[in-house]
Amino acid sequence: MTTTIRLTLKLYRFEIAAVLLASFALAVAALVVARLLDNVGVPAACFAYPGPEGSQPAVCPALRETWSTIGSRFGVRVLQLIGLLPIGAGLLLGAPLLARELERGTAPLPWTLSGSRRRWLLTRAAILGVVLLVALVPVALASERLEASWNPSVDPAKSFLDDNYRGPILIVRGIVTFSVAVLAGLLLGRQLPALIVGFGASVIIVLGGLAMMDRWYDWSAVYEIADSAKNGYADHVMDLLRRAPDGRVLTDEEAGALAPPNPELPPGGIDGTWLDEHFVQVWLLVPGDRYPDAVVVHSGLLLTAGTLAAFASLVLVRRRRPA
Repeated sequence: MTTTIRLTLKLYRFEIAAVLLASFALAVAALVVARLLDNVGVPAACFAYPGPEGSQPAVCPALRETWSTIGSRFGVRVLQLIGLLPIGAGLLLGAPLLARELERGTAPLPWTLSGSRRRWLLTRAAILGVVLLVALVPVALASERLEASWNPSVDPAKSFLDDNYRGPILIVRGIVTFSVAVLAGLLLGRQLPALIVGFGASVIIVLGGLAMMDRWYDWSAVYEIADSAKNGYADHVMDLLRRAPDGRVLTDEEAGALAPPNPELPPGGIDGTWLDEHFVQVWLLVPGDRYPDAVVVHSGLLLTAGTLAAFASLVLVRRRRPA
C-alpha cells in the first residue's frame, strides 16, 4: 500500500502541488484579510442598526469606512476565489486519474498487475480524494473565519450571508467535481476533453443544486414583520410584502389596487401612506437559524449526483477498452 501511495503521489505530483499551493495561498489570504478587518477595531455598537442621532460612538463612521474598504476590496474577492477553488481542484485531480492512463495507452499494465480494475480505481481515487480533502478543509475553515470578521454582527453558523463561498459546501462541491471528472476521463479517455466536459458537467450540477435549493427555500420560508430595529442580515430574504388585517399577504401592486382614488398621484401610482396605515410590511424569508438545515439539504443533493458518477465509474471501468 505504501508503494501505491508513493507512486500515485509521484504520477500526479504536478496536479497535487498546484491544488495544495492554491489552497494554501487562499487560506492564508483569507486569514490575513480577517486579521486586517479585526485590527480596524470597530466597536460592536457600530454594527447595530442606527438609532437616534448620537446614539452610536462618534468614531463609528470613520472606522466603518476603513473596515468596509478592506472588506469590499479584499474580502469579497478572496471569498469569490475560494468559491472557485473546489471545482478547479476537483477537475485537476479527477480528470487525469483515468484519462492519462487511457490516453497514453498504459492502462493495461496497472489494470493487469492490480488484478481488479475496480480495486485499482478505488485505491487511486481514495489517495487523491484524501489530497483533495487536505486542500479544501483548511480553506473552508479559513473562509468561515473571514466571514466572521466581514459580518461580525451575525453568527456564521446561523447566517445565509455568502453561503455559496464558504463552509462545508466548498468541500462537497470539490468531492462532486472530482467524481464527475473521473467519470469524464473514463468515458473520453483524453485529459483535455475530460477537463472541458467535467467542468461543464460540474457547473450544471452546481447550478442545478442551487435551483433545487430555491424550491427548498420556497417550502421553508415564513413571514416576519419588517422591523428596522431587528438585525435580519443573517436571514435568506426572498420578498417584501404587505399583510392585510384579514391575514392576506399581497404585493405592493395588489395592495395598492385596493386603495381609494387619490387625485394627487399620477396614473398607476401607489399611495404609500395609505398602504402603511392599512397594511403591515412583512418579509418572506428563511430564518438564519435554518442555515445548518440548508447546508445538509444542499450537500445531500450534490452528493447524490457525485455518488451516481462514482457508481457509474466503478461499473464502466470493468467494460472500458484500454485503448
